[in-house]
Amino acid sequence: MIDAHYDEQGTGHPSASDNAAGVAVVLELARELKEEQLPVSIVSVAFDDEEQGLNGSRYYVEHSPYPLENAVAAMIFDTLGRSFMDLSSWTLFVLGSEYSKELAGVVQRRMRPEMLVAGTDLIGPRSDFAAFALKRIPYLFFTNATHKDYHGPGDTPTALDYTRLAQDAAVISQIVKDTARLSARPQYLEEPIYPPTEIDALEKQFDTIGKERKDLSPAYSLMFADLRSRIRTDKSRETPQLAATALLAYATPRLSAYMLSFLLGPFYEAEGKKDIAIAIYEEAIKWSDGTARRELEEKIKRLRGE
Repeated sequence: MIDAHYDEQGTGHPSASDNAAGVAVVLELARELKEEQLPVSIVSVAFDDEEQGLNGSRYYVEHSPYPLENAVAAMIFDTLGRSFMDLSSWTLFVLGSEYSKELAGVVQRRMRPEMLVAGTDLIGPRSDFAAFALKRIPYLFFTNATHKDYHGPGDTPTALDYTRLAQDAAVISQIVKDTARLSARPQYLEEPIYPPTEIDALEKQFDTIGKERKDLSPAYSLMFADLRSRIRTDKSRETPQLAATALLAYATPRLSAYMLSFLLGPFYEAEGKKDIAIAIYEEAIKWSDGTARRELEEKIKRLRGE
């Protein structure tokens, strides 16, 4: 299966990256793969109502016209065609291989320097792959991830890098064909096996930000330094998850208040690192108003002992 969602954020939001580009990849691959002599059928689906709660894909897995038990794998595309965090370097994120040794093997054979393979738990159930994961269907999720215009009016067609998008689509096409030609059908692992290169990939993101961004706010400067050190020494899943959360918050500041206020700030507060927690809450205030802003101000006062 090759899948994307076609709904967007409403009037005034072009939604070129999220997710017209994903639908374009589905259409292009469907046209290309139709000419291939593959040993399996390719089902291409565009889902509605992803933005309001993954409703289209959830409906599909409950009412599929094709028996889901026959599905070899689901390939999901979302938010393509723009660089993560608007950095000069390009990253194609591939998530989900931790749940299938067979798919992990396919991804490994097609690895390129700009690919970052990571566990899906780093971002949580943020796209249509979640519905297939609940049904224990092996999946891969492809994305270039968020940018400053994510869910905003600046997500326009002119902002897309079509050369890079075509290159990523070519890699995805090969992965789809390799998966279709596997001698052993992919099996869904109950216990994930996380990619060994995951920590290196996260570290690379922090290094790139350090080289390209000299104007980090105190919150991100403190967090990134701490998390970059932690991911090398802490073997728990919590640290890479926090690192990914911090990167996603930085990538789209105007949507960062929840992650800063309820995930990152409380973590450092519980750790007793008041200076980092205060900086995080001060960053969250920039993107908050009303009751949320007042609560953050009270937290800062409490941490400062005022």
